[in-house]
Amino acid sequence: MARKALIVDDSASVRAAVKNILGEEFEAEEAENGLNAIFKLENIKDFDLLIIDYNMPGLSGEEVIEEISKKDHIKKLNTIMLTTETDREKHERIKAFSFVQCWIIKPITPKKLSAALKKIFNDWKRF
Repeated sequence: MARKALIVDDSASVRAAVKNILGEEFEAEEAENGLNAIFKLENIKDFDLLIIDYNMPGLSGEEVIEEISKKDHIKKLNTIMLTTETDREKHERIKAFSFVQCWIIKPITPKKLSAALKKIFNDWKRF
């Protein structure tokens, strides 16, 4: 049975690239903004993985992470943060949320995402 992932990024091309890298190992759901992500996390449930962009219009990735941390049923969701940010202070704020296991600097590549997935899922063997 495939795992379920929620890919959140305001860029359709980034969402498509991530979905392609995940392949058939994940049933991927997409959200184009933070508000839509929270709605899907609340209503679809049972996600194994959240891959979310840091910088988005409306609710940022950090604001979504803060909201998730308040909800018992999703606050331990395996999470990968995608970003163009290299600011250590922002990175440290995100690291404070223990469920955010990885911080990937864009552009996203199969090698970067696979390394993050291997860290989270011991059985990940793609790429």
